[in-house]
Amino acid sequence: MKFKRIFVLFAFTFLLNTVIIGNALFDLIENIAGVRDFFFKIQVQSHVKANERDYSDFLLTASIAIRNLEDFYFLIEEPEEFSELSFTYYSRTKRLYSRFPGYEDIDTIELPIEAIVNGLDTVLKILETPIFTTKIDEKTVTIYPVVASLMKSAGIEPVILKIGLSDGKISTVQIFTLDSDEYVRIDVLQMIVNANVDRYF
Repeated sequence: MKFKRIFVLFAFTFLLNTVIIGNALFDLIENIAGVRDFFFKIQVQSHVKANERDYSDFLLTASIAIRNLEDFYFLIEEPEEFSELSFTYYSRTKRLYSRFPGYEDIDTIELPIEAIVNGLDTVLKILETPIFTTKIDEKTVTIYPVVASLMKSAGIEPVILKIGLSDGKISTVQIFTLDSDEYVRIDVLQMIVNANVDRYF
């Protein structure tokens, strides 16, 4: 099964490239193994260059429910102008419901879930290669390219991925570079595994 393969690759990748093995990673793997229902509340912050002089800041708060790794619910809570905008997708009927106060739209579409899964599979395979190093501390997992100097000489800014772990759950995901103020940060305000998510569908 594709999802099982991805989970095995995910675990194997980190274990292969470990510099310091932390209990927090094993707690996370144990916590999500075999789980198909999740609930998340997240806050996304970004600080990226709009041009050579100015930066653009963005803040998004949202709730996400996943049922049986097939049906998805996404509710925007911030920014205020998009508050209460929600999207609900039912994989069996291929129906996407878009809702906003006073508005509802229904589309029949097939979300490329298989393509997303295959893409994640490819990324995990790349992370298994020697060009990436995975460092696991007590409460963080950091992934960075070992060829950073070569990338810089080629004019490519190497990106670092840092995942914070707490109580067997993901607490933060940060994407940043060492030589820039730009970053994207995802704070996982709430993460529930084996959540009762039927009320969102």
